[in-house]
Amino acid sequence: MLKEISQVFSGVRELTNSFNAFINSSFPINFANPELLLLIVPLIIALFILFKKHYINDVSKKIKWFVFVSRTILIILLCAILAQPYMELTKTIPGDQEITILIDDSKSMELYDTSFVNQLVDSLDNSIPVKTKIISTDLDSPLGDEIISALGKNKNLLLITDGDATRGVTLTSAGVLASSLNASISMISLDEINSDASVNIIGPSKTIANNEVQYKININKVGVTSVPLTVTIDNVVVFNQETSKNSIIIKTNYSEGDHKVFAKITSPDHFSENNVFYKTTKVIPKPKILIITKNSYSTLQEYFSQLYTVDVKRTLPNTYEELNNYYGIIFDDIPTGELLKIEHLSKYTIEGNGLLFTGGFNSFDNGNYQGTIIESLLPVQVGRGEKIRGDANIVIVIDISMSTGIVDVDGKKSVDIQKALALSVIDGLNEGHRVGAVAFNTNAYKVEDLLPLYANRGTLKDKISRLDDSGATVLQAGMRGAFELLNGKAGSNNVIFITDGVTLDSVDLRETKNIVKSMYDLGIKTYIVGVGRNAKNINSDYLAELGSLGGGFYMEASDANRLKIVFGEPEDKDSGSAFEIVPIDTNHYITEGLNLDAVLQGFNQVLPKKSARLLATTDAGDPALTVWNYGIGRVGALTVFSGNNNLGPLLSGDNTLLLSRIGSWVVGDPERKEEYFINIDDARINKTSYVTVRTNKIPSSQQITFNKVGNNTYNSRFIPTTIGFDSILDVPYAINYDKEYQNIGINNDLTYVVENSKGKIFKPSNTNEIIQHVKYVSERTISDKQLIIYEIFFLMLLIFITEIFIRRIMLMWLRWWCNYKYKKY
Repeated sequence: MLKEISQVFSGVRELTNSFNAFINSSFPINFANPELLLLIVPLIIALFILFKKHYINDVSKKIKWFVFVSRTILIILLCAILAQPYMELTKTIPGDQEITILIDDSKSMELYDTSFVNQLVDSLDNSIPVKTKIISTDLDSPLGDEIISALGKNKNLLLITDGDATRGVTLTSAGVLASSLNASISMISLDEINSDASVNIIGPSKTIANNEVQYKININKVGVTSVPLTVTIDNVVVFNQETSKNSIIIKTNYSEGDHKVFAKITSPDHFSENNVFYKTTKVIPKPKILIITKNSYSTLQEYFSQLYTVDVKRTLPNTYEELNNYYGIIFDDIPTGELLKIEHLSKYTIEGNGLLFTGGFNSFDNGNYQGTIIESLLPVQVGRGEKIRGDANIVIVIDISMSTGIVDVDGKKSVDIQKALALSVIDGLNEGHRVGAVAFNTNAYKVEDLLPLYANRGTLKDKISRLDDSGATVLQAGMRGAFELLNGKAGSNNVIFITDGVTLDSVDLRETKNIVKSMYDLGIKTYIVGVGRNAKNINSDYLAELGSLGGGFYMEASDANRLKIVFGEPEDKDSGSAFEIVPIDTNHYITEGLNLDAVLQGFNQVLPKKSARLLATTDAGDPALTVWNYGIGRVGALTVFSGNNNLGPLLSGDNTLLLSRIGSWVVGDPERKEEYFINIDDARINKTSYVTVRTNKIPSSQQITFNKVGNNTYNSRFIPTTIGFDSILDVPYAINYDKEYQNIGINNDLTYVVENSKGKIFKPSNTNEIIQHVKYVSERTISDKQLIIYEIFFLMLLIFITEIFIRRIMLMWLRWWCNYKYKKY
């Protein structure tokens, strides 16, 4: 009974909502409570019955029906008053025409003419209110922080800067906030008055012996086309010529020890400080790993011997101490029956070491792993589950906040890209899935409830295509909206969250992570698709973390076809059929930016465990590479192979990058087992730097004092005061010029900030144009609701008085007619 009553009320609500939409879309007058207009029908019916039986039956029929029409109009107007009619009035107001000028007074600004600043401020101040603020000085440039602190609702900022920030939030983050606040950021185009060039080196601070090392030498130039560049490695010149390139690549191989790299440009420019850059790289011995194989010849041994010191055994060492000599252990297609003395493996892994199990004809499902200690260590379990064939619940969440509606230089909006992507995702889903959609900005809006896709694909796509952008971004609102649709639903529950992830509310970021994790604990997986006008507009690091917490993964829009493998029409392939490996979760060190073209023929029948990360699958969706953390250790399962227990094409060409990354991940920190090591990061002059030492006795140095921070671990901080190479405890490190001198030139992000906040780029002499722009962007169109109750009330009063007047006239006429008629006869 309660269910039937609930259905009746639900039908009434749907009718009311439809009537509300019809009224508000069909008339210039809107109603706050349009559902009350539905009272008109029963009231008119009641009035009709009353008039038919009882009312003024002593007068003529014409007067009677005239009164009925009059009272009907009064009933309609009375219901209209109850529904609270209003009109939306819009008007344009001048707004806040004040402008705030943010002036960069840092060292890098010496390359540009800023002599116009005082005159510009005075000229603007004669026409509009002006505030000025110095946002950086000397060697300190927190530009993003200062811009954010100056922003406010509908504010107008004018930047006089090169955009060379040394700390704080990025300029792009400031630009996004400006857009959400409807603030305008403009900038002055600066003229160069001094020429300069800077050099810096990007490369590893630590690497393994006899591996190729790559350095990128960057050259920033202002007013300079080419410079002579010299690069020296360990006192040997490896590059010495004039170049006009902005960067060059230097490759080398090192033996063990500490190595020094030195780059110098020769240029008679403004800053001599940034013409030299120093870099140190520590080369450590190859870590030792163990390969367990039953074969007399192992292709894995041949490959990994190039990277590590490799021991090969048929079974595990007898003691834990022997086992702990190795940074990682690789099991090369080993059946359970040959894995003797495995009781130490759990402790070995928990304490921070790594394991890799490779597949084949003798391992996993073929090696009797099911129900053993080995299976408990693995991120997979033996078995083959049924592939999803249209029995999942999927909610597509679309970000429609204002930040997605900014038009880029190509005339594109993120929201349009997101809608197009959502439509593409829908096209790739199996038609048997139940699919719903939620849009969000500061609130969540249900676009469509969960319905079978085969019956609702067209309607769902149409509703998504008509979404508009507005409002600020509250990520947690979108996730809460998805949860409302999925809560209590049986079966596989999933969220596909399409967003740029941009919000500057740290509370929102934290709460969204908590919600995603809680949803995963309730069995709801979250898959994140990052969409923006370009990579700078996507909060990818945060979104990647979100995907991991949600038990799914993060992908960029260009990789969204990976969802077809998860939710599309699955293809059945048996082991022995040719297949490719498809990276699914590319937010992991192993699979990030990985492109594979290897074709294999074999896979083991396994299923990822709940807390594991499925990094890659076959093109039919079967697990290929699954990893997880066991304690603080790492365990990987590579469950594909290529006939005759061989990894085949994974051992050649660019595909070897997969194995080298797996090896690095399994090995972990290659110095963690060393009883003695010193780590010193390259430093900047007059900035705090740190040194860490592991030793069984307190380290002593005349330069610094150490503090104990852990078991046999000590650290210290120091501030270097000279540029060049120096050493602590005989370990060299580099000290370079202040970062303010490095990224000279106008930052390209400035243009992005200006374009996407409706700002403009002005010349110093464009005073009138700046004033006109401020006045234009300051104009605000506001909407106001004006109730029209009194007007309708006076109309009702007029109709009632008119009715009485006309009735009296008609009665007088009727009496006259009757008297005339009776006298006549």
